[in-house]
Amino acid sequence: MTKAGRSVSIVRRTRRAWRRLGAVGFVTLVGKNLRLYLSGDAKDHAYVYNAQFDRDFDVDTLGVVEIDEMAVSDEAAIGAARYEPIQPEFFAHLVERLPAIEPSDFTFVDVGSGKGRALILAAVAGFRTVIGVEFDGGLHRAALTNIDRVRDQFPDVSFELRHQDARDFTPPEGSIIVMVNNPFDQSVLIPLLMRLEQLGAKQIQPFYLIYGHCLHVDQVIERRCWKLLERSHFQTKRHPYAIFELAVQ
Repeated sequence: MTKAGRSVSIVRRTRRAWRRLGAVGFVTLVGKNLRLYLSGDAKDHAYVYNAQFDRDFDVDTLGVVEIDEMAVSDEAAIGAARYEPIQPEFFAHLVERLPAIEPSDFTFVDVGSGKGRALILAAVAGFRTVIGVEFDGGLHRAALTNIDRVRDQFPDVSFELRHQDARDFTPPEGSIIVMVNNPFDQSVLIPLLMRLEQLGAKQIQPFYLIYGHCLHVDQVIERRCWKLLERSHFQTKRHPYAIFELAVQ
């Protein structure tokens, strides 16, 4: 994005924030962001606008998309979180922390796949079947465009992008790794887990869950059928994660 484009984007986001939050909420947000900047913690969030990945793959996955910018109903938006692209280094770390696996033997699923950055990273990591699930039409279309741009670089990878609510997602059979990078709260997470558990009860193949920025990790632990393999953070405590294995029923 050019400097002029970034300036226009900032103005639009400022106007939307004012309309969404009102005067008091907007001033509170400005104060919060100012404290974040002055504390130096803003550096932990700079990856959202780091264009290196997009330049490397000639795609557009940068930036933030707020809920009120998405083309979804108010009902569908309940529990959802805004879009932010995953940091490539964070993704690589998460995959490395899985038990010793051969990526080509697994289907990789990103629930809340946004513009498709994690799908591309999964292909880079060696996964040969990659599925993205995204409920917002605009993000879904952006992902379709981005994946079309990189298909020739990954001729052995099968990409499947589903425009679908996570609560309606039925995973394929076989060895699976599902990633959720905090795209929603427990009101969506729990129904998703229930659907994953239903599949797990029918098969013996390994089934792993990667939960990035795991704000509701206790909700997963409480279900007991998910074995916690690791719970830690990447670089700073602002990037917590947990990795689970679905216990065979």
